[in-house]
Amino acid sequence: MMDITRKLIDFALNTRTEDIPAEYLEVQKHSLIDALACIEAATTQNPAFPSFVAYAREHGETGPCRIFSTDLMVQPDTAAFVNAALSHSMDLEDTCQAATLHSNAVTTPALLALAQYRGGVSGKELLAALFIGSEIACRVSIATGEDLAKHGWHTPHVFGSYGATLAGCRLMGYTYEETLDALGANAYAATGLSQMMNDGNSLMRAVRDGFGAKSAVQAILLAKHHPHIGFEELFEGEKGFFKAYSRAGCVPEKLVEGLGEKWYASELVIKFWPACLGCHTSIQSTLEVMKENGLKFEDILSVDMKGSEFIRSIVVDPREVKNRPVTAISAKFSIPYCMGLAAKKGRVVLSDFLPENIPDEDIYGFAERVRFSVEPEYAPRLKANYVDITYHTSKGDFFKHKEAALGDPSCPMSTEQFREKFRSCTALSANRYTEEQVGTLIELLEHADELADVGEIVKLL
Repeated sequence: MMDITRKLIDFALNTRTEDIPAEYLEVQKHSLIDALACIEAATTQNPAFPSFVAYAREHGETGPCRIFSTDLMVQPDTAAFVNAALSHSMDLEDTCQAATLHSNAVTTPALLALAQYRGGVSGKELLAALFIGSEIACRVSIATGEDLAKHGWHTPHVFGSYGATLAGCRLMGYTYEETLDALGANAYAATGLSQMMNDGNSLMRAVRDGFGAKSAVQAILLAKHHPHIGFEELFEGEKGFFKAYSRAGCVPEKLVEGLGEKWYASELVIKFWPACLGCHTSIQSTLEVMKENGLKFEDILSVDMKGSEFIRSIVVDPREVKNRPVTAISAKFSIPYCMGLAAKKGRVVLSDFLPENIPDEDIYGFAERVRFSVEPEYAPRLKANYVDITYHTSKGDFFKHKEAALGDPSCPMSTEQFREKFRSCTALSANRYTEEQVGTLIELLEHADELADVGEIVKLL
C-alpha cells in the first residue's frame, strides 16, 4: 500500500496529453461547455451569489481573473471561490456514475482561474489538465468505498479539491515537492459536514464547491513559495486521508489501480433535467408512464417504489424536508417532489425551481403518497440509481423499471439537445446574451481544443 500518493502525483504531473485518448478529451470538452452553461444560469438563479459577489468586492484584491457575469477582476483564489459556488447551484452539471460525483464542479472554475493567472494556456492543455483532475476526483471517491454522509462527512467538494489541486499543479508546471506541499495545504482546508442536508433552508449544498476550489487554489499558490508543509503517504498513511474519513469500505489501492489505462472520467452523465441525478430515472419513468397511458395528474392515487439505500439517504429522506421543499436545492434533491412535478406539468425545467414556483400543495400532496423501500440488490454504485416503480392509478397499476435516464452514456443527448441545454442555461445568465452572442460562444467552445489561449473564452463570460 506504499507510494500511492507518490504514484498519484507522478500521474498528475507526467501524463502526456497524447497519452489521453482523443475521444476522452472530446468528452472533457463537452464537460467544459456544460459546466459553463450551468454556471451562467446560476448567476441569476443562485440566491447566495450576490453575497459571494459582495464578499469579492469588499475583500478581493484586484487581479487577472474574472468573476463571471460581473465587472470584477480579482486574484485566482477569489475567482475560483465565487465562480465555483455557482457550479452545483442548478444541480445540472455532469456526473460520474461510477464515483457518484460531480467530478468537474470544483476543477473547472479552479483551473480557469489558474489559467488566467498563468496566461497563455492553450485549449488542449486546459482540457488535458481538467481531464486529469476529473479522473483523480473520481478515483478518490471510488477508493473511499462508502457513503461518508453516514459518518457525518459531506465530501463531494473535498474529493473535487484533490483533483483540482493536482491538476492545478500540473497546469502551473510544479515539481513533485511543490505538489506535495499543495496537497498538504489542501488537506488542512477542505472539509464538510452532512448535517446541512437535514436543513431544508440551508444553501450550503448549492455553494459547496466554492470552498473546495478556494482551498485548492490557495494551496497551489502557497506551494509556489516552498513552505515545506507537505507530507508523504497523505492518502494511504496510518493517519492519512482514508483512515480519517472512511471506516471499513476504503480500498486505497483503487486510487492508482489501472492509472492511464482505466479512465473513469470518460464515463460522464450529461444531465438533461435540473435535479439530482438520483431523481432522473424516477423523472423519466413518470414522464413515460403518463404519456404511454394517457394519464392525468389526478389519475395517480399513490406510488410504490424501490431503490438503493444511497438514493433513500440523499433524495428521499428526511421525508419532512423532501415532501415539502422550500428552496430550489432541496426541491431538486427530492424524488417525491420531482415525480409530482413531472406528473403535474409533464416536464422538469429550470423555471420550475424558481422560488415562487416551488410551493405547490398539489405536488406536496403527491409527494406524501410516494412510498419508498430499499432494494438491497441495488447497493453497488453502478446500480445506485436503478428504480422499480408501481404507479397505482384510477386506470389500473403500471410498472416501470429504469436503470439509466437521458444523458447517460448508454442513452446520450443529441447534439441539438445538448446545444439547447446550453441555450436554455445562458438565457438565464446575468450577462443577458443576445442570440448572436450565444452562437459565438457555442462556436468558440466547440473548438476549444484549437485555442492558443483559453482567455478568449473567459472574455465572453
